[in-house]
Amino acid sequence: MEEKGKINPFKVMVDPRGFIQALGERKRSSGWILAGMIGLVWLFEKAYSFYIGNYLNLSWIIILGLILAIPVGYALVYLGAFVLYWTGKIFNGKASYENVYQAYLRVQVTQLFIILSWIGLIGVYGQFAFIPALIMGNALPVAVMALVGMQIIFKFWQAVILFHTLGEVQGCSAWVMIWNVLISWGILLIMDNVFDWIIAKSFMLESLAVRAFLHL
Repeated sequence: MEEKGKINPFKVMVDPRGFIQALGERKRSSGWILAGMIGLVWLFEKAYSFYIGNYLNLSWIIILGLILAIPVGYALVYLGAFVLYWTGKIFNGKASYENVYQAYLRVQVTQLFIILSWIGLIGVYGQFAFIPALIMGNALPVAVMALVGMQIIFKFWQAVILFHTLGEVQGCSAWVMIWNVLISWGILLIMDNVFDWIIAKSFMLESLAVRAFLHL
């Protein structure tokens, strides 16, 4: 039996329901490391989308990312859990907001591998990793394709884990939770694109996300 309070956080990747059951009523950590990881990934993705490499050098992108990662990450986790909680009521979910929050927070451990892929991309391209036109305008090396593929795989894996962790706390099957997650992602996608549009208009920046959204 695992010692109380000590659970391998990576267990959620292979046994999400067992992990949530083991978590039970244990004293929960603040999750600042997990929040920091999701915040850093989100900031790097936004920096890429807004061509920030054209405006800031690599040192400033990394420094600002590290400074803002934790507060941004907490905001994203609280918002994501809030939307998942309320949309879960459509499916008669029985979980409290705290349970949904913990289920959503714990799956963020997969962000570690996405961060590693970003480190690889920065190692290859440096500042140009945040200038999409320069990357997409050239044939991608095999190593870069592998790093991008790594991001896709772990984002997909994170989704699958989320179906099961939510299913455990909501008392529903993972199949039902797929719809809960898809509806929530639809709402969050709209909010994210509205945010991008506001930033683009406020600072006269071009965003890949806004451009794609407006052409749907």
